[in-house]
Amino acid sequence: MDLDNRSWRQDLLQAYFCVEDLKQIQKISIPRQPCNDERFWSLETTGDYSVKSGYRLWKNKNEEELGELYTLVNWDRFWKLNIPLKVRLFAWIWIRDILPTGNQILDRTQRGNGGCPFCDLPETQKHIFQDCEWVRRVTRPTDMHLLFEKGEELTCEECFCSLQETENDEKLGKFLVALWFIWEQRNNQVWNKRKLEEWKIIPKAVE
Repeated sequence: MDLDNRSWRQDLLQAYFCVEDLKQIQKISIPRQPCNDERFWSLETTGDYSVKSGYRLWKNKNEEELGELYTLVNWDRFWKLNIPLKVRLFAWIWIRDILPTGNQILDRTQRGNGGCPFCDLPETQKHIFQDCEWVRRVTRPTDMHLLFEKGEELTCEECFCSLQETENDEKLGKFLVALWFIWEQRNNQVWNKRKLEEWKIIPKAVE
């Protein structure tokens, strides 16, 4: 903070904080006259924190973030799918659209170029699993590409909801395993510069 001008030091904020945190810090107004800081919980008239108000804030925030669609996913059926635990946890993150893709990392930390490791286009979840030409070549020789194509114009949540309505548990499980295996190959390319031949990937994932 610049004490003389009573303003934030933008150079220091940009050097030490990600864009998301920087925006939140800039929302904090700085008093014109120096004064002692006080803690005040805005959700209680007394200014004191209470567990009740904290829980209410958390509940409302989750409902806003998850939205109505999140409740449309049949989570009981999802958690009962006969797939490895690592695939199940990956799939949950995929449905929430919070995988650490290049684009996500760039937005949160300003690190890297946000590009896909296979084609250099911006790497969003939709790109790495649906739009990337490498992924399209991987899935095209199998009937798995039909499931991928169903979700082309949908979010990850919408895609999974749609598949739950039309596919049996075995097909759903194979689809999620295929997604996980593509993500594994993506990580191998990012960290080890190594990937399988395209024609081996989906058969190996669902065998």
